[in-house]
Amino acid sequence: DHKDYRESNQSHRTYTPGTSDNPNNSTTWATHPAFSWGNKELNGLWIGKYETTGKITAPTVKPNQHANISEYIGNFYLAAKSIGVYDPNNVGGGDSASSTSSAHRPNLADELTQNSHHLNTATSHMLKNSEWGAITYLAHSAYGAGINTSIAYDTNVQRNSAYPNSSADADGTSSRYSITGCGPASANETSSRNTYSDGTPLNADTIESSTACSTTNAERSYNGNLGVLASTTNNTYGIYDTSGGAYEYMASSYTTTNQSYSDSYFTTRANTPYVDLYKTSNGFGTKPSWSSGSSAWYYNYDVCTFETCGGSSTFETNTQQSVSGYYQSWGGSHSNFVDSSGPWFGRGGGSGNGDASPVYTNSDGGYSGAGSGFRSALLAQ
Repeated sequence: DHKDYRESNQSHRTYTPGTSDNPNNSTTWATHPAFSWGNKELNGLWIGKYETTGKITAPTVKPNQHANISEYIGNFYLAAKSIGVYDPNNVGGGDSASSTSSAHRPNLADELTQNSHHLNTATSHMLKNSEWGAITYLAHSAYGAGINTSIAYDTNVQRNSAYPNSSADADGTSSRYSITGCGPASANETSSRNTYSDGTPLNADTIESSTACSTTNAERSYNGNLGVLASTTNNTYGIYDTSGGAYEYMASSYTTTNQSYSDSYFTTRANTPYVDLYKTSNGFGTKPSWSSGSSAWYYNYDVCTFETCGGSSTFETNTQQSVSGYYQSWGGSHSNFVDSSGPWFGRGGGSGNGDASPVYTNSDGGYSGAGSGFRSALLAQ
């Protein structure tokens, strides 16, 4: 047995919330939810350095490639779990026979090769909201890019401006858009969404290129002086594309029971701990009496508690106590919560979103939008 690092600093202790008569009576340590897997405490996990790339039937995580986009969230879930060794509990992500969209692949489960990367023990899954929160706080910590300027993510985790066009498909449509690991056109560039059009076009024949970001400025590639600005640490050791790039679906869902809400994209329901579930039994969908918000979309602060949302960079990153509008997260980023009409979380914002940032949250139906992508994670259980 390996030593658990929490024992030396007592951070393995169970979190005890305060009570109504003594709200400050709580423990000082709590494990971030990204490092809790069911009833098990983790020493760590691996999160995809880039948005998932490659074909949906053979996913990879590489820079200088077109991000894998334009799929239903159920297909993303299937692809993410195929990367690692077989995990019989990692269910869900099936397909709906009623769908006729060309982006929806009825036989995807049969086309996937489990553990195509020849791993020994690590299982894989689609990134969750809680895990995205760990990325966000890394970016905002003393180890990340945002430590000196607090919330100015646009100038520290630079937006990947490679804008996905409406016809771009994950598996080969000619496109120069949503290129992984691309840095800005200049060190102070935060607003342009079209400056990546001078890169080498990527398609089914050219799936990656060292000049995918730009044919004239190699510094914009992931390991260049400009490319590292798209990393959470502003160096090659961080996580890329969390601000802009593709709009990333999370395996995090609004639901009334312990199951995926959007069954039309999951013939087999995905259960915890492979998804984060926000249940109405915990108060979601019930507006508190003091709230100024008029919609469940604003409940990321009004209803969230440490136990339900802690660590996911949702309610903690809001700029006011009672959220009553869309743009009230750090830096003016979008701050929607999930609800019954938009049951799936989207994070980071696509490069077409003017407020794209690591704290960006949105509610979504899980459809195959041209700009939607996903990220994968590995776990050694």
